[in-house]
Amino acid sequence: MRRAMLIFIITITLVFTFSYIFYPINLLPMPVGWDTPRYIWQMRAVAENSDFIAKINFNNFIYILLGSLFIRLGLDAFIVELLLPPTLLLTLLIETFFLLTRLQPGKNWWTYTLMAISWFSAYRVAADLHNNLLALNILLPSIYIFYLYLRKGEKRYLGILIFLFILSSFTHIESTLFLAFIFFLAVLSERGLWKIKRMAIAALLLVAILPATMLYYVNIKKLLIYSGGSFGRTTMDLWKWLIYLGPAGLIGVYQLISETRFIGKKDFLKRFFAIWGFVSISLGLIQYLEPSFMIFSERAVILFPAPFLAIHKVEEIDPRIILGKNYCWRKKLKFSVPILTAFFNILIILSMNFYDIHIPPQAYRDLLFLREKFPNKPIILVADYVDRYAGDLGQHIYDWGRAVIGDVYVYVGSVYYLRDWMPTPFFQWSSRQASNILFQEIRSNFQSFDDAVIIYGRAFTDLTAIPRDFEAFLEPLEDDLYIVNVTKLRETEGKLVIPVFQHSRVLYGNWYPSNKSLGDYPLVFECWMTGDIPKTPAVEVLFAVKEKGNYVISLSFWANETTSLQVQVDGNQPQVFNGTGEPDKKMVFTGLLDKGEHLLKVALLSRTTVNGKYLRARLNVLEVSKVSSTL
Repeated sequence: MRRAMLIFIITITLVFTFSYIFYPINLLPMPVGWDTPRYIWQMRAVAENSDFIAKINFNNFIYILLGSLFIRLGLDAFIVELLLPPTLLLTLLIETFFLLTRLQPGKNWWTYTLMAISWFSAYRVAADLHNNLLALNILLPSIYIFYLYLRKGEKRYLGILIFLFILSSFTHIESTLFLAFIFFLAVLSERGLWKIKRMAIAALLLVAILPATMLYYVNIKKLLIYSGGSFGRTTMDLWKWLIYLGPAGLIGVYQLISETRFIGKKDFLKRFFAIWGFVSISLGLIQYLEPSFMIFSERAVILFPAPFLAIHKVEEIDPRIILGKNYCWRKKLKFSVPILTAFFNILIILSMNFYDIHIPPQAYRDLLFLREKFPNKPIILVADYVDRYAGDLGQHIYDWGRAVIGDVYVYVGSVYYLRDWMPTPFFQWSSRQASNILFQEIRSNFQSFDDAVIIYGRAFTDLTAIPRDFEAFLEPLEDDLYIVNVTKLRETEGKLVIPVFQHSRVLYGNWYPSNKSLGDYPLVFECWMTGDIPKTPAVEVLFAVKEKGNYVISLSFWANETTSLQVQVDGNQPQVFNGTGEPDKKMVFTGLLDKGEHLLKVALLSRTTVNGKYLRARLNVLEVSKVSSTL
């Protein structure tokens, strides 16, 4: 075990420090996973006031509570979050090593060590899923605890198991539900227990995780409301399966296919991990029947128990297929298979960016500047990004702001919607969710924007330059960092400017952002297609108005002379505008709009009837202007 621990420490050090290469170490405090800054500020919040746990509805709080204890002892939150994940990863690898020795006794310590290192899941959760990492540290021992209960029949082991499940359910409920389902199947298939006893133990496990499950259910319902009733409709690509399973996982899948009889084995450990493998694969495949299940399916595939299945096959490869009957080479090849699985897994981990997720260095500089500039006033950062990424990036900026400054709020979307005191509408479910959640936080903490400092900066947007019409209400603080003059912003009341490339959804066609600006905004949404075009290129633009009234909508665009634009607002009669080869601005709608969200659809039509179409257009901005209000 000592030799194995030494190798684990060397491997973990390599993984966690490799991302420092070519990393702005003199600027950012550490390379991090996506959720790392969130753990930092939440640990700090709990250390200052434990009532914060209630504000997050007692959902997945054990890891945060653990970190807050170290902060109360005097450690800096950044140091705690820098040291705690690799420490937990080390304990997880040790637990994996121990279980492998009990699962398949008699193998060389080197094989157990390499198979533990080859588990992709351990490194993935250590990157930023730290609640999940701690939960796995709790749940893996529970497997062996129940194994001891089956062997010795002592009730204390069952009591320890129930306690571990309760603790894990408040650490990371998703992982706990996943393992609880596997436990449920394994217990019901245990022939060494009377049927009534099996049912009683299964019921105890369900009761143990029931409180956290109810809190999780309430949280999921709330998130669904904020996201518009869905968690997306995408599915995992094949390459993700290969990455998540890794070489050891592929060997494990082969083990499941070739020896399905493990499900009926009397050996509890073998049966448990076989069931775990089948459940992981089955839940992973469900997403292709119901795409909204993708985020749960992906987690199930990540948690595939690769080393616990591959250990049965990794040294049973017959090398005679490659090297004939040379015994010496056969022995070397057998020995090399565990090395190769561990090596390729580490190579995959280092090639991915799980441990090198950070905001741009300029954004971090801006946060430090704002902390010094406004030490006693709350700050609202405007995170203005394209629809697809706005939610994730906005949430990440929010977490970094909380970690670095403290009293920071983030508005995700256009500053014009912030002026109108409403969340920015988005197509992407995660962007819509973040926009609504973070806006509700602003709404519940401020009665007026005069109580805060509103900041707009180049580092917090994907615009390549500040739009010229923003100059009317932005006042410079530093290079590319501005404070919003709320009084001047209010003077733009009744006008809404929507950049098409940021707030659109492609229905069909080769659409892409372009820097061939037509006016005040630095980027346009361009489509360029030639030849036989089977479908009509089209995009939808999402916008919202805060009250019912009469509005005028204008579209700034450019189109070549062979292209016409068909523009339709909601279900109204579409209008067609011919391209002239020059920048143009047309009034595309005049009439009544109800309060709330609306869709504008732009389709590109060919003006020629000959074979071989040539369609090219650039869409700049929508301008929505209120003419009058309607009661």
